[in-house]
Amino acid sequence: MNELVVFSHLRWSFVYQRPQQILSRLARHFRVLFVEEPIYCAGDPRAELAAPCHGVTVLTPHTPLTAPGFHDDQIALLTKLVGRALARERFDDYGAWLFTPMALPLLTKLAPRIVVYDCMDELTAYKAAPRQLVQRENALMRIANVVFAGGPSLFERRRSRHRNVHLFPSSVDRDHFARGADVAHTHPDVKALARPRLGFFGVLDERLDVDLLRDVAAKRPEWEICLVGPVVRIDLATLPQAPNLHYYGQRSYDELPQFLAGWDIAMLPFAHSDATRFISPTKTLEYMAAGRAIVSTSIADVQRLYGDVIRFADDADAFVAQCESALVEPESARVDRLTAMRRIVAATSWDETAREMRRQIEIAAASGLTKAARIMLEPAKPPKPPVAAQVAPSAVACLIIGAGATGLSAAHHYGEGSVVLEREAKVGGGCRSIEDTGFMFDHAGHVMFSDDPYVQDLHRLLLGDNVHWQERNAWIYRKGVYTRYPSQNARFGYPLRGGFQALMNGFLPLLRGDLVLQANVERVSPLLRTVTLSDGRRFRSDTLVSTMPLPLLIVAMGDEAPPEIRRMASELRYVSIRCVNLGVARPHLSDRHWIDFPEDTVFDRIFLQGNASPHCNPPGGFGLTCEIGYSPSEPLPAVGAALVERCVRDCVRVGLLDPSDALLTSNQVDLPYAYVVDDHGRAERVAKIRAWLANFDIVLAGRYGEWEHDNADHAFIAGKNAAEAAQRLASTRVAAKSA
Repeated sequence: MNELVVFSHLRWSFVYQRPQQILSRLARHFRVLFVEEPIYCAGDPRAELAAPCHGVTVLTPHTPLTAPGFHDDQIALLTKLVGRALARERFDDYGAWLFTPMALPLLTKLAPRIVVYDCMDELTAYKAAPRQLVQRENALMRIANVVFAGGPSLFERRRSRHRNVHLFPSSVDRDHFARGADVAHTHPDVKALARPRLGFFGVLDERLDVDLLRDVAAKRPEWEICLVGPVVRIDLATLPQAPNLHYYGQRSYDELPQFLAGWDIAMLPFAHSDATRFISPTKTLEYMAAGRAIVSTSIADVQRLYGDVIRFADDADAFVAQCESALVEPESARVDRLTAMRRIVAATSWDETAREMRRQIEIAAASGLTKAARIMLEPAKPPKPPVAAQVAPSAVACLIIGAGATGLSAAHHYGEGSVVLEREAKVGGGCRSIEDTGFMFDHAGHVMFSDDPYVQDLHRLLLGDNVHWQERNAWIYRKGVYTRYPSQNARFGYPLRGGFQALMNGFLPLLRGDLVLQANVERVSPLLRTVTLSDGRRFRSDTLVSTMPLPLLIVAMGDEAPPEIRRMASELRYVSIRCVNLGVARPHLSDRHWIDFPEDTVFDRIFLQGNASPHCNPPGGFGLTCEIGYSPSEPLPAVGAALVERCVRDCVRVGLLDPSDALLTSNQVDLPYAYVVDDHGRAERVAKIRAWLANFDIVLAGRYGEWEHDNADHAFIAGKNAAEAAQRLASTRVAAKSA
């Protein structure tokens, strides 16, 4: 591995700190592409490239979008800009390094050798933190090869969430800041100030205790207080103003030792809040390298690491008292403090930090992407060829058949010990989406409209801000007239980008068990508790959760199922759906979302996919899905191109299309088991089949598993219930063994 692609929420030209210190050193061994957050600029998107130091190229995206940072709205443009930069710089064997989880979606179009997460701050604690930040960090923790923590508190918070977390607290450029020990190097801007002088350099943001600064300045108007650094995320008007408070703005890295040289006391005046609970300020060691006495509020990491050489106070009176104590420090105490500070500073360096980080990176590169990262980032591989010899089955605590909405929910809620078998090359089941020439089509129309608080929280976890909410607009076409349904399920949501597939993909980083794609179930043995795939692989489970259509599950059991059970399963009725997806060369067709056609059209319903989200259509196009129900007694009226022609003809007949409209694309999706028919005897048959399966610890879940009409929202609850049932069965087995 020769390169690193780094995604940062901090700009290279911003305050010179951890990212620049580490990467400028790693650049001696890896070429580095440092990708910053985008800057708004009218016009076409473009990438500004700069080379601030040897081996580092900084990419500053300029886009015509106002969404902040690595927002979902920016991802499509940023993906193209990063891809072009990688091609131009000829990056072909690289690792991905993230300082912020918000950049995670950019990895889905890249091919990194490894994923590194350098957690230098608790970004979720900031007031303006994006809602999806927690979900993305969970995902990043799931797929990362290695996690670096920038302080003890950050380390403790994450060490139980990843098997390969390493503590790399802030270090120091000793020689650079040692120049601040010589008062002869005092910065010209502070030379004229009276003594004593108190100073702070760093970002002035919500973490600063502005009330403390105001009160200290008022209590000691003869003290000159110097604040060096940019003002970020707070209103300038909130900063205290006084004749002895001096704001110098952002200064260069070379100027910082000069400011230190002119100060009698260096301060760490941080407020106590969620935003400061986990900080480990880089400037602490930089102050020490200059030998300055330090007074700080009681920041946990500062106390833990350097409590013996720093004075602490949290209110203005105590802070003033500690500063006064430092100003009249006896010579012997000063010598002892300086000796201790030199010992602390000598024990660390950015060179050593970068060297050890490099070692961890190279260890990770030898193994490649984690299994979770491969599932998320790599395209599905073809199934293994059939094996001739019978092999022992893999032992599984909870085996789940089907990675649709119910199966994914079951796996998420069960956690470790689960294995999901999915027949297709990607997850989602009947909630999958396909992309065709810029159009996004679902496997029949799906939306989110649950009133259940738990499901709503799950939606937020899975999608974050990637959601588009709107008022439902459903109609019926009868006798040549469109009538709006009087009762509308008012508000619904849909993924802003990625189709309904995005909701399903949101589960992937949360799964703590295994996922096996292209796993076609051929045989289920309730007696042996095994599931055999068509390629010969076998799995033995303590508990089996089935979301596959109930009739197919019983068929897969063959003669192990009693004749009565086989008969009842064969009598379960259903309706199949053929979706004919049309991509029309017109930017807008209608404001409606659904239209039911109960009379003589070939389709029963049309879902106007192009209105589900503004990102479902390419420029100049509009997508819609014609749903056609069929069954053995009522087969499809046509197939292939003839069915597409019938749909277009009827769309023209009902006024939805114009005869002059051209198609940019069309495709068809088949759902053999779409709707359960709730006929007489269904409930009794299902109850008897379920009772028989329970003898073998087989749990039915979801619309097809339980053979009940359900939607995707309810599927999440069904999966949760199935996982809890499987866990209860496991607890019962443990209790029985110990009895």
